[in-house]
Amino acid sequence: MGEKSSLQQVLLKTTERLLRPVVRVLLTHGLGHSALTDLCRRIFVEEGHGILQAKGQKPTVSAISGMTGLSRKEVTRLQSLQSEALAEASTRRHRVVQVLSGWANDPQFSSPGQVRTLPMQGAERSFSALVKKYSGDVTPVAMLRLLLDSGNLRLEDETVELLSEAYLPMQTSTEKLEIFGTDGAELLATIEHNMFSSAPERRFQRKVSTTRLDPTALPAFKAMNEQKAMALLEEYDAWFAQHELNDDGEDAAVYVAAGIYVYEQSEDKPS
Repeated sequence: MGEKSSLQQVLLKTTERLLRPVVRVLLTHGLGHSALTDLCRRIFVEEGHGILQAKGQKPTVSAISGMTGLSRKEVTRLQSLQSEALAEASTRRHRVVQVLSGWANDPQFSSPGQVRTLPMQGAERSFSALVKKYSGDVTPVAMLRLLLDSGNLRLEDETVELLSEAYLPMQTSTEKLEIFGTDGAELLATIEHNMFSSAPERRFQRKVSTTRLDPTALPAFKAMNEQKAMALLEEYDAWFAQHELNDDGEDAAVYVAAGIYVYEQSEDKPS
């Protein structure tokens, strides 16, 4: 029992490290915890379904419930829940969005056709009163900082002006988010595959690292890596091109990717 408990603790600690960059990206794009919470529950249901099938067992609601620890009612609900609905529900509940919506639609704080400005302080019609009414326990100072950083507000002489009702704290291109998802998932899937595979079936997965690099040598390493790694990737790309199937053979084609990355620990972020 003790060995199993220790293994689970290591697994949870590992999961925590994996989730931190995901949570940072979600927060910087205006998504709260509810989106990830429901998403994780749905993935538990889907993966539990797949594991039971792979074992030759019938993936009933009761079986999935027993495996995941979720109630049967919750399993049934999550089986019909879509990712888009998760994101929309999180956005509706997000306190920042609630504040912006209240400012734009509540007659106490906004009138049609008028410039949407509020004094910072005041008992009834003020930014502080707005935040108190719509943000729960988030302080006016904290909310002001969030909305200034996101470009939603302008502050001048203790007066706040609403510039945009759409909360987009970090306008990252869709392509960058896709890279975050696909490349990260491919690396993790490779590590997972190697954990459960015999030696002949394992995929190449290696890295070199040091904890004692001279900081003054870092620019030289980055330059060397960019040159050598890019040359290797271009060689791979040329090899792929020579061995790709033509259009008639696409149904039999296999997807293969080889990536190189550099990680540099930042002191202001937990790893």
